[in-house]
Amino acid sequence: MIFVLALFTIFAATAFLAVLIGARQYQTTADNMNYNYEVRTASSYLEEKIRQNDTVAGIAVTSMAPGMDAIALYSSENGVDYTTYIYCYDGWLRELFVTQDSVYSPSSGQEILELSALSAEFAGEDLLKVTFSGTDGVHYPVYLSIHSDSGKEAP
Repeated sequence: MIFVLALFTIFAATAFLAVLIGARQYQTTADNMNYNYEVRTASSYLEEKIRQNDTVAGIAVTSMAPGMDAIALYSSENGVDYTTYIYCYDGWLRELFVTQDSVYSPSSGQEILELSALSAEFAGEDLLKVTFSGTDGVHYPVYLSIHSDSGKEAP
């Protein structure tokens, strides 16, 4: 009887350890997937938006409010000038597409991805450095190349 009880106890302990190891591995995998989703999605989104608006004087770094950096992407269609702002507000990466004479607030933008902060600066004449913070609070820098001749008049 004692042998059967000891064998059952060893089996139960082994099963419990296997469940704990599996749960830890699942948590690690889920954290890695979340990290990859945030970083890669934000990087890809920013890169694609810069490429779409890579025109002469089409990209600028501005401020939506004091201490809130934004990337301004300028475009013109049918004689109307538009600005697309990409910024972080209230824990979200947001995009706001407005005419240049519109009145707006930072809360008006479309929520794109959950991020805690975004800052942008030109690291060179044709290199934009964007740093964003994921929900984990870690800062991720992304360098985006601008191929148009910014600051020069169109030929």
